Amino acid sequence: MRTFLALLGLVGLAILVSMGASKLHPGGDLPPAELELEKERAAKEKDEAHMEQMKASLDKSGDAFEKVKAAGVVKGTLTFMGKKPMQVEFYPSAAPQTVEHFTALIKKNFYTGVKIHRYENKGLNLVQMGDPETINADPTTFSTKNVGTHGSGTGFVPLEIKLPHDKYSIGLARSAQENTGDSQFYINTESNHGLDGNYCIFGRIVSNQDQLNDLRVGDRIINFTIP
Repeated sequence: MRTFLALLGLVGLAILVSMGASKLHPGGDLPPAELELEKERAAKEKDEAHMEQMKASLDKSGDAFEKVKAAGVVKGTLTFMGKKPMQVEFYPSAAPQTVEHFTALIKKNFYTGVKIHRYENKGLNLVQMGDPETINADPTTFSTKNVGTHGSGTGFVPLEIKLPHDKYSIGLARSAQENTGDSQFYINTESNHGLDGNYCIFGRIVSNQDQLNDLRVGDRIINFTIP
């Protein structure tokens, strides 16, 4: 009887060992499919950790813009057809790569003739532009031409988070993917703090801001310059 129990115990142990071994892979390496999933999981965790780190650096204080302005500012002028020129400030200390990318496009006259393709006044309050497809397109054809999906073709910039969506601030539009900002930007006609921590704010309008309330889809940029 004891021999039988001992044998039964050995059989059970062997089964447990074989079950554990079945979860291991020869040489300790994962199969290609599992390895790819592991890489994706690690990358996602890294991106989430980076996103949380950036959100932690968001400055929601009342003088957030003044602090980054003190660290240096790039000035520009934005003019819409039929409107007075509006002075613009960009803040390299808040979003260095975004400001560099965006101002490079301005210097190439990329925005001349670009039209506003989005206007929001419920929930969100903003106007959005920066799609080159709008230059030669009538606003009535924007939807059929997939306006809002095009960019400069010069590459993307990583998401940079530092400033809040205060009234008159300028943000860089992007797709659902974090690091896909390019030429499209939006101006917050009111505070949109629900967007804080998810999009890059890199500048603001500092003169003739009252004109922003009159802008609508189809309004054209006639000049965007940096002295």
